[in-house]
Amino acid sequence: MKNGAWQMIFLRKVHKMKIILIIFAAIVLFVTVSFVRHKVCSSKEMDLLTPLGELVEVNGHNMSVYTEGTGDKTFVFMSGSGTCSPILDFKSLYSLLSNEYKIAVVEKFGYGFSDVVDKNRDIDTILSETRMALDKAGIEPPYVLCPHSMSGLEALYWAQKYPEEVELLSVWIWLCRTIMMK
Repeated sequence: MKNGAWQMIFLRKVHKMKIILIIFAAIVLFVTVSFVRHKVCSSKEMDLLTPLGELVEVNGHNMSVYTEGTGDKTFVFMSGSGTCSPILDFKSLYSLLSNEYKIAVVEKFGYGFSDVVDKNRDIDTILSETRMALDKAGIEPPYVLCPHSMSGLEALYWAQKYPEEVELLSVWIWLCRTIMMK
């Protein structure tokens, strides 16, 4: 082979190495910029991660209890299955009532700002945790229970098991329709 042929082969390899190096540098730059942007955005969002209610300890874990308003009657809003943030989901309703009544929204374990736990989730456990959270937040019975969806079963059980704690059971209309249709 002539000297010129070796030079061509060498230049092609150098050209390929340059392309690989440029692609690698672009990937490193992209990952670095993404990481820095993520950190900046996360620091701006920290205020959004501040619990809206009070965190009370229930069985060694934090449970969120939000209160608003004053009054002689206490309305306890109880979330159904799959409600991500009961405090925010029920706000449009309880904000209309908080001028005359005391409002309490209990975020069960796994919801809103409450801890996620790997414990038994039967009705007795859930009811016990809800009552304990209200007690630790200083919210005393009797209550007007305002259940949503599946928590209607919890509210009925509460009224049967502790009738002295339940002044009124407010069943929301869509639960009534479901029961009446069956």
